[in-house]
Order: sequence, then C-alpha cells, then structure tokens
Amino acid sequence: PEEVEELGLGHWATKTLERRIDTARVDPGWIAWSIAEFAKVPPHVAIAQHDMIARANLLPRLGAVTQPVLVMAGSNSKIAPEAQMTTMAQQLPRAKLVLFESYGQGIAFSAPERCVAEMRAFLQEQAGRI
Repeated sequence: PEEVEELGLGHWATKTLERRIDTARVDPGWIAWSIAEFAKVPPHVAIAQHDMIARANLLPRLGAVTQPVLVMAGSNSKIAPEAQMTTMAQQLPRAKLVLFESYGQGIAFSAPERCVAEMRAFLQEQAGRI
C-alpha cells in the first residue's frame, strides 16, 4: 500500500505484471493498455480494495452458495493456484472446475475464446437441468 500511495497503481501494475498475467499469451498492446488503465485508479481506491480483499475469507461461506458456479483458472497460476481452486470448487455444492492446462493467471485475457466457450457450455448444461 505504501508503494502504491507513493508511486501509483501504474507502477505497481508494471512491477507485478509477470505474476498477475501470463504475458507470453497476451497481446502486448493489451498489456500497455491495462497498465495505463491501472494508472488512472486513485491510490486510495486501490489501497481500500486491497485491504478489503486481504481481510476477506469467504471459504467458510461457500457451502451456502446454492447456484451453479463455474470455476475457471490456469493450472500454473501463482495467484489462484490449482490446489486453492480445487478446494474452492469442492466447497461449492454445485461447482464445475475447469483448469486451463499450462496457463498462468489471467485466462480471461490470454484465452478469451476458450473462456467464452467454457461458459457457454456450462450455461447450456444448466439450461438442460431446468
């Protein structure tokens, strides 16, 4: 938080890029755009969001979610590791876990077509259960 306050969220986005996004699979233009967008966020907003996420532990409440849930993640994600995503899916009564083999973090940006295909298939499955 101190670094974000002093140098801004754009600096943080650049510094943490390799950890947050599978850069080998994402268009460099998108990367530049996203860093520019991060830079627009006021530091106090970014710090408040960080603090909220850091304090939240929703795992004990996942069992109460009764809606179908599609959990998608890259199998090599450092932020949302496979073991953590598996645990999350196991706690959700009606979850389906889809791991993108050999992908890192940010599958919505590195494999958007596959994300859409997985979501459509999941929604079709759910529609068939109505």
